[in-house]
Parts: sequence; structure tokens; C-alpha cells
Amino acid sequence: MGTLLRVLIIEDSEDDVLLVVRELRRGGYDPVFERVDTAEAMSEALEKKTWDVIISDYVMPQFSSLEALRLLQKSGLDLPFIIVSGKIGEDTAVEAMKAGANDYIMKDNLARLVPAIEREMREAEVRREKKRADEKLRRAYDELEIRVQERTEELAKANEALQAIINNSTAVIYVKDTQGRYIMVNRRYENLLHIKSEQIKGKTDYDIFPKEMADAVRANDQKVLQARVPLEFDEVIQQDDGLHTYIAIKFPLYDPAGIPYAVCGISTDITERKRTEQALLESEQRYRSLFENMLHGFAYCKMLFDDRGRPVDFIYLNVNSAFERLTGLKNVVGKKVTEIIPGIKESYPELFEIYGRVALTGRPEKFEIDFKPLGIWLSISVYSTQREHFVAVFDNITERKLAEEELRRSNAELEQFAYIAAHDLQEPLRMISIFTQLLAKRYKGRLDKDADEFITYAVDGARHMQQMIEDLLKYSRIGTSGRQLEPSNLEDIFDQTVANLKAAIEENNAEVAHDPLPTVMADASQMVELFQNLIDNAIKFRREEPPQVHVSARREGNEWVLSVRDNGIGISPEFMGSLFQLFQREHVAKYPGTGVGLAICRRIVERHRGRIWAESEVGKGSTFYFTIPVRKFV
Repeated sequence: MGTLLRVLIIEDSEDDVLLVVRELRRGGYDPVFERVDTAEAMSEALEKKTWDVIISDYVMPQFSSLEALRLLQKSGLDLPFIIVSGKIGEDTAVEAMKAGANDYIMKDNLARLVPAIEREMREAEVRREKKRADEKLRRAYDELEIRVQERTEELAKANEALQAIINNSTAVIYVKDTQGRYIMVNRRYENLLHIKSEQIKGKTDYDIFPKEMADAVRANDQKVLQARVPLEFDEVIQQDDGLHTYIAIKFPLYDPAGIPYAVCGISTDITERKRTEQALLESEQRYRSLFENMLHGFAYCKMLFDDRGRPVDFIYLNVNSAFERLTGLKNVVGKKVTEIIPGIKESYPELFEIYGRVALTGRPEKFEIDFKPLGIWLSISVYSTQREHFVAVFDNITERKLAEEELRRSNAELEQFAYIAAHDLQEPLRMISIFTQLLAKRYKGRLDKDADEFITYAVDGARHMQQMIEDLLKYSRIGTSGRQLEPSNLEDIFDQTVANLKAAIEENNAEVAHDPLPTVMADASQMVELFQNLIDNAIKFRREEPPQVHVSARREGNEWVLSVRDNGIGISPEFMGSLFQLFQREHVAKYPGTGVGLAICRRIVERHRGRIWAESEVGKGSTFYFTIPVRKFV
């Protein structure tokens, strides 16, 4: 079986077609062919089928080879076109060849047909291969051109972005060649030195800065070129508002041969940082001076905890000279307290609990401790600046404690003396009172007028003296006969006070009210006495209108501040200083009393570790304030 050959034959003669087919078979081909003899038929055949070669008669009744050539060229197909004709002149053949025919063969010389077809098919294949190569090359060129265009655009965008970054940077950026001539500067440089990039190109630092400044900058540039590595410098530059310090990162730029051709610098203004560092240094020096010269002891420590989170030891990280002076301990930094004072943890577990609590919670605490290993009393304030660390600031209060103890003993002796004196005076005073009253009862009106008046004075004096002695006994018993402090509801105490003063309240048509009152740790009986004295005074020292008394409370930090406000006669400014002293009275003749009540109030408040004071305006009323510490209820 021969080689397949797809042949489009343009011929009006069936016999001539058979001759061509026979010749092709003789040449070793198995032709698949189609005969057409019109332009329409040829166009349809070219469009719908694939052909290897076209064989055409030169002239036919309805068609010609020249028309067929034009149709083939119009289709864009590259197929061998061979004219086979019975009679064709040389001029006609040349014309056909010029029109695009590949060869022409006389019908009486068909032996040339197969070699001509094979030759033209080879040439057609060469043309197609060249066309494919050209197309491939064109596509490659187009792709390369696109990639080059894309890369160019990417580089342009990257360069634009880089330039935007450089120009919008807060740092000063510049490039100088190896001779120190500027190649470029960024916008920050332009704005600071008021010079455009185009104007500075080619200039050196000597054209811009004073010589001394330029020398320093140039020397740094040369160090970079010699070292061939990035280097960091502090450089001082003159600007409109004075000298500025910059931290400059400088590095070499290399050409393709690896030779440095420029120095790039990125400088950041650290003037404020330098000022801050200087201020910090000065502050640290002041702090160190204060730290070393402060009178209070100072210890900065790290707390150590066991696996269960319990404080077991602490290390001294820093102490001042006052620490050594007050404690007598030397060279403690870096050491554990259990190494310095053996047995301290067992003797003073509460010390470790307080320090550990402050180190973990950060809440400051203050306490006093009798530190027997050193033979001193200490007042210690503890706070934390960092978790698991604490600062202890302390003072030696041994002398104060000794003075307080001496004062306590003295007060106890005085209280005992006052109690004994008052108690011993009661019996003779009672006898005087009884007999003066008996004298008044038996002899009133039987003696002259002066005698009756003298007897009345004696009775009143004895009664007043007896009241003073009773009040003095109350005053002396406050510190010795008081009950243990316990949770006490001040609203209940207020109600008890009002009940005790019911007669005085009704008699004076007084209005006594209160805001919500807290529960505090107090001696309830003494609180009743305190409230009763203050409210009774508010009712007693009244103006013409009915008394109005108001009790209120507010919390301020670690204490309650309570107040008793009235609308009474007020207190003279000159009497305010002696208000809480024994036997001090402003209105002796007009209002009854012994002058002990407010002194008792002061003793009660002080026993509760509080303070008492008053504010007043004559004719408008008074407000008495006192404080009670906030304590945990145990």
C-alpha cells in the first residue's frame, strides 16, 4: 500500500483526472483526491478538508488556474500548486509561475509529476518549519518584550516607592562620592538645611557647614571607606535653632566591580534623647546624693518564695548609708537576710509575711516592730516597684518608743493619782454637801438674808464640786476601764444616745438626725459617751430657735471621718485653742457644766487612735469632727 497523499485536483476532464491519479499510484502514493472545476467548489474544499498538494489544469470552461491561485493565496494556506496542462506556451507558464504556481507539467510528460510534487512538498515543509520557527521566535520576542516591560514597570514602581520612603523618612538620608561630593539628599535634608537636592549635587560639607564641623563629618566618611563596613557615629550639625546631635549610620556603596564609589548616610536627630539622657544623669546623681544622705534607712530587696508560694527569705539588692548607720549592718548587698541574721524568720514570721504580701500585691503597708536582734524599734514603710521585689524605708524610733512608754507610765500614774485624789475627795465632799444642805433646810429664813445667801452658795458649790469630781473620775477611767474594741454599729450607738437624751431633746424641741453610719472597731460604751457629750452640747449651747443636730460619716483613705453639726451659738475663735482641755468653759455663767466633757471626748477618740477637732462660726453653729481608723473585723 502506497503513501497517503491528499490531492485537490482542479480539472474539468474526468479522464485527465484518472491519468493524474494513475501516475501518482505508479509513483508509490495512495492518493485521496477530490475534483473541482469552479471557484465555489474549490473554496468549500479548502475550508472543509486538509490537502497536501493542489494539481490544476491551466484553463477550464468555468475556472482557471490563475483564479485558483488567487483563492489559495486568499485562504492563507501554504500548499504546493502544480499546473498540469495539455497545451501551454512558455509565456503563459512564466505568467503562472509569477502568479504563484510552483511548477507546470505537460500532460504528455506526467513522469515529472511525482518528482515535482515531492520537491514542492519538501520545500513547503521547509517553509512551514521556517514559519513555525519565525512564529516561535516572534512569540518569544513578544514575551520577552512583555517581561522587560513588566520588569521595567516594577523597577519604576520600586524606585518610586523607595524614593517616597526616602523622601518621607524622618531621618536625614544622603549619598556622597568618595571625594565627599553630594550625589543625592532626601527631602528631610532639604527642609532642615534649606537647600534643594539639585543645588547640593557636586558640593561638599565644606560648602555647607563650618570647617570644624565639616572636618569631623569628612573624617567619619573616610573611616567608612577604609573599613568597608557600616559604622555608627554621633555628629553635631548646625541648624537654624542651634546645634543638633545626630546618630549617623554610614555604609559604603559598591560598583559592579566591588569597589566603593560612594558613602550613604542615614542620620537621626537624637538631640532630645541626649537632653533626656543628660537630665536623667543629673536626676540620677541627685537621687544618688539624696539616697546616700537621706536620714531614713533604705533597702531594696528581692523576695524569695518556696514551691508553695510562701515567703522564705529575701536578698538585699541595694541599701543606703543610713541603713548601715541605723542597723549597724555592713556589706549586706547580695546576701540573704537569713545569712546576716540567723533565726530571723523563726523569730519574726510576720515580717516575712508583710514583705511577701507587698512584693506580690504591690499594695504598700506600714508597721512598727521591736527588732530585738538589733536592740531597736523600727517604723517601716514598705512598697513594691516590681513583682517579687520590695522597698523598705525605715527609721529608728527607739527613743520615741521609750518616750511613749515613759509617757504611758506617767499618764497611768497621773490617772491613778487623779482617780485616788477624786475618790478620796468624794467622802469629805459628801459630808460637806450633806451638812450644807441640812443647814439650808433647817436654818433658811431663821438667819439674816446674807446668811441664807452664803448657805445657798455653799450648797451650789458643793454640788458643782461633786459633779466635777465625778467627771474627773470618768476622765481618769477612760484609759483603764475601757472595754476591748469590737465591731460596733454606730447607728445602734446613735439610737442609744438619742434614747439617753430623750428628755433634753423633747424639752428643747430639738431635731436630731443622721446619715447612714458605718460599723467600726470601737468600745461601744465609750462611743455612746462620745456621741452623748457632743449632741448634748449641741442642744445645750442653743440659740432661740429649736436646735438642729445632724450626724454624718464619710470614708477618707484608711479612716472614717464623722461629724456632729449644730445650729447653735458657735464658739469664739480665741477659745478654739483650749477647747478640749480640762475645765475650760467659754460661757461659765450662762450655761451649766464642768468643762470636762470635751476633754473626755478627746481621750475617747485618742484611745481609738483617732483625731478630734472643731470648726465654728459665732452665731451660726459648730461642727465637731473626729476620726476612727478603718480596721479589719477579726
